Amino acid sequence: MASTSYEYSPLTASQIRLLTLEPGSGDAPLQGSLSVVSLNAASFEALSYVWGSGEKPCQILTPSGALPMTKSLHSFLLRLRLDDRPRVLWADGLCINQADDVEKGSQVMLMPEIYSKANTVLVDLGEATHDSDLALDLLDKHWRQGIWKGAQLGLAGGQTLAPEVFAFYLGIDLARVEPFEGELPEKGDAIWDACTNFWDRAWFLRVWVVQEFILAQNPVMHVGSRTVDWRHLFAATCAYGDATGLPWRMDGSSEASHRGMMVYICVVTIRQVRRLQQSQEGRDFLQRDSYGPLWYKFSTCRFIEVLHYFQFCEATLDRDRYYALLAVSQDVTMQTGVVVDYVCSSSTVVKRFARLLIIRPYGHELLLRAGLWQLWHDDIPSWTQDLAGPRKNTSFVVDLHPRLDDTISVRGKMIDVLATSHKPGTNSRPQEPGQITLQDWLQYLAEGVDDLLRGYPNTTYHPTGEDPLDAACMTLLARSGDAFTTDKKLLMAFYTMLWHGLVPPDILARKPAYLLVLLKRFRGTIDEWRQGLKDITREIIWPFIQPLRPARTKRGYFANLPPCFEAGDEVWIVSGCQLPLLLRRSGERTGMLSVLEANNLENIRGLGKDEGSAFRGKQQKRQDKWNPLNELEA
Repeated sequence: MASTSYEYSPLTASQIRLLTLEPGSGDAPLQGSLSVVSLNAASFEALSYVWGSGEKPCQILTPSGALPMTKSLHSFLLRLRLDDRPRVLWADGLCINQADDVEKGSQVMLMPEIYSKANTVLVDLGEATHDSDLALDLLDKHWRQGIWKGAQLGLAGGQTLAPEVFAFYLGIDLARVEPFEGELPEKGDAIWDACTNFWDRAWFLRVWVVQEFILAQNPVMHVGSRTVDWRHLFAATCAYGDATGLPWRMDGSSEASHRGMMVYICVVTIRQVRRLQQSQEGRDFLQRDSYGPLWYKFSTCRFIEVLHYFQFCEATLDRDRYYALLAVSQDVTMQTGVVVDYVCSSSTVVKRFARLLIIRPYGHELLLRAGLWQLWHDDIPSWTQDLAGPRKNTSFVVDLHPRLDDTISVRGKMIDVLATSHKPGTNSRPQEPGQITLQDWLQYLAEGVDDLLRGYPNTTYHPTGEDPLDAACMTLLARSGDAFTTDKKLLMAFYTMLWHGLVPPDILARKPAYLLVLLKRFRGTIDEWRQGLKDITREIIWPFIQPLRPARTKRGYFANLPPCFEAGDEVWIVSGCQLPLLLRRSGERTGMLSVLEANNLENIRGLGKDEGSAFRGKQQKRQDKWNPLNELEA
């Protein structure tokens, strides 16, 4: 065997390289050879594995030189190597010249065909750990014991499938399933932690595995030296009968485990829906037994939704978050003009896909997911989502109720309660700007100031340090004051309108009502006063278009909210959400809450919008711990 480095020869458009792995055993050095073949005439097994570190400290010896590889690929090849005969394999780390970006782009475009034509796709979930055998045994016993009670498809809406229906969906012969009739550990027992640890394996969160698994004719999973039937592994993700959730911890204490299992559920769902769509019996089944939103959503697999569902999967190269999902999409594919390009910049790739998606019928969905807050590249437009940047960690964890299809569980903390209710009949419907009269303005200002300040106990608006009447003015103009700024010109105009008797005399008495005094107080000029009068007519339109009504909380915060709130409604911070939610206790279902509003809670004056923050004053943040929030009614 040569000890020099291997030199790749060029490939034509339809050619691939295959690795012939020579027989061997134990820790003996890997030996093999690369050959160039036509993809249409090849017979091989393809590998699905995690690269891990980009470093390549290991190698395989070939007659033409040594080929470097990652530790993860080296480990998998050692476990796949046969004792008595060679094995023909395709592995991207060896069969693609990773130093040639042009070749890499052309080979990536062939990968959907490679994985769909492979005799078997060998999936490496990683090496064995101290508790992996225990985890696999528990998972296997869990589904074999429970399947006879009916399977709860948690991500499919929480409905229960009869044993024979679930078996048909999964593609297994129920008559050949050997039941487990022994005793399993109690739910929450520490022994189940092995299952939580099992889902925290890097393969489940690697973006390339989505197409590799879905397109495979026959995927076979490997954990150390053990093989696992992927159908059985999926069956283990379900709760059975009337059980409330899974027996192991999936409560957000291990977010990687939670996400790993959710990604696996999604890829299996796409795979099975596609399989069922290929036969009349399967299509009839899907139409007859539509058990949840994932079956419906993944029946079409729009590219924008595939990007959304797998956005937190990992990739060595950021642009691969787009390329790796093309073969899964049914509306944006390489046949629609997409070019896989590893030569251009990542931001160029993002813009190419953005231009492709924004003109589609669901372009508005891309726009709604966009914004400067999530951009990582300066030259990417604000109207698109940037999926090629680093993933932002989030503490948002949601669980679907095992039996109630209109209920979810999240983590959160109640931070305040509304002290006032909306007055029926006032500013309750959206209005066009041309329909708003001066009388509407006057009534809104008069009632709003009265609502906010009647009985207000403080001489200072404590969240921002403002005078309460100043804070009321800015609130009524739908200015939340995230930076706690006050517009001097608008305040001058506001008090001038008060001078004309727009609010009750007892409120007016809190401020001098003379123009010269106002000019002196604000150190303003006549021109600023005039400009303020012009600006206030524009600013005050916003609450009418929404429409919004002023509200006050028990902790003394002012807010502008849609006219559905009542005294006693609760303000919650939900872990992982940028804005708080307004919730209402259910009068019929104990411990549950309904969502009233989210977007307009940024209109609470003095409220910080940082993730995980509670209400804050000028430069102070509350460091409250998260408490579990029960269920939210959808």
